Amino acid sequence: MPAYRRPADVVVWQEWTPCSVTCGAGWKSRFRVCDHCDHHDYENVRIQLCMDKFYCPVDGNWGAWQSWGTCSTSCDKGIRTRTRKCNYPPPAYGGDYCPGEGVQEKECSLADCPVHGAWGEWSDLSTCSETCGPGQAVRSRTCDSPRPWGGGQDCQGPDKDVQPCTVAKCPVDGGWSRWSVWADCSVTCGRGYREQVKTCYTFVQTYPYRISGEDLRQPTPSARRPALSGGNHSP
Repeated sequence: MPAYRRPADVVVWQEWTPCSVTCGAGWKSRFRVCDHCDHHDYENVRIQLCMDKFYCPVDGNWGAWQSWGTCSTSCDKGIRTRTRKCNYPPPAYGGDYCPGEGVQEKECSLADCPVHGAWGEWSDLSTCSETCGPGQAVRSRTCDSPRPWGGGQDCQGPDKDVQPCTVAKCPVDGGWSRWSVWADCSVTCGRGYREQVKTCYTFVQTYPYRISGEDLRQPTPSARRPALSGGNHSP
């Protein structure tokens, strides 16, 4: 009868384990499975370097806050800001950006701003300075909308406005001209007469401005002075 022989061990290698890290250099292993294998025996273990991703993601982290900046205005209320950078370290290889805000703001208050003056509305025109003929009417305004304050500038321009006005034409009394020279005798022989004439002129003016040149005059003959011919008469 043939002698009994023990069957040879069946050798099976397990699948590789996952890499020990998800990025960068790691290792993976597998074991040989058999009836009489010792897993602590180096011959029954295989180890291999692995690298799923060469670089690992690096999440960003905030650096220190910078100093507060100057106020956004030179007077009254404004805003100060300060910043920080996501660079300690900066995000890399798909890492997350720093959480939160990189800018902070706060209110700042300085001296009150100067207020420049502005004109209010014009008043109504005053009554004419003359009851007849050319005169003047005045209107005014006040620098109070608003008033200058805190070193602000005064209103620019005049606070009064003068305009010409005429209520009515003034009455003008007539005036006599000088006597004219003596006219010729009324007859060429015998006894006759001769005369001289003076005229009442009414001066006409147009308001509010006078017509350029001499005043217009309207003659109205109204006086005669006869004299007998042959006598010596002086005007």
